[in-house]
Amino acid sequence: MVLRKLVGLLACTLILGTSFAMAGVPDLEESTAALATTDRTLVLYNQLDGFGNSFLQAKDINGDTFDATITLTVLDGAGSPVVNYPAEDMWLLSRDGLLVPCPNGTAADFNTDTNGETTWATPLAAGGYSEDLCLVVINGDALTSTTGLDLLFNSPDLDGNLDVGLSDLDEFVSVYFGSYSIKADLDYNNDIGLSDLDTFVDAYFNSGACAQ
Repeated sequence: MVLRKLVGLLACTLILGTSFAMAGVPDLEESTAALATTDRTLVLYNQLDGFGNSFLQAKDINGDTFDATITLTVLDGAGSPVVNYPAEDMWLLSRDGLLVPCPNGTAADFNTDTNGETTWATPLAAGGYSEDLCLVVINGDALTSTTGLDLLFNSPDLDGNLDVGLSDLDEFVSVYFGSYSIKADLDYNNDIGLSDLDTFVDAYFNSGACAQ
């Protein structure tokens, strides 16, 4: 009888311990992320120095501007908001791995608020490009509540080595005189033209590197 009570007490302790462990810990299935504009594919232009476009300046295939602000709601396993979760522990990646962030360059704008919410609205500091879905990552793992968001990326750092140099110029020229690629369509209007060349040249001489 005593042994049975001890086993029961141990089981209750383990269940309570698990419940307490879940509280305040982000749950990747309960937490959700949403784009402000969801009826079209958008592209965000980035620079390594963080002076690219804000999420309010994302473009669709026609070059028109739309709001691509991402809102993340961080919940624990019980569905309760996780408050004041650190911004640097929430960041963006691309599913194809071709978006290359500077250190903390794609982190959330601020710690989660009382509703467990944070956003991405300010410009990112990142290179590379992406032709796949955008992933929202919490502490190293992507959300499982969604397969990704319909937001693509590009930058003058075409090769994703976190430097705008001669190798990027070679890639840009290759696309400019060759087959279309989103990585060189820096104003995203489905055409590689003089406006893209102007943007690239300006970044080549002025964009700088990742902020320290």
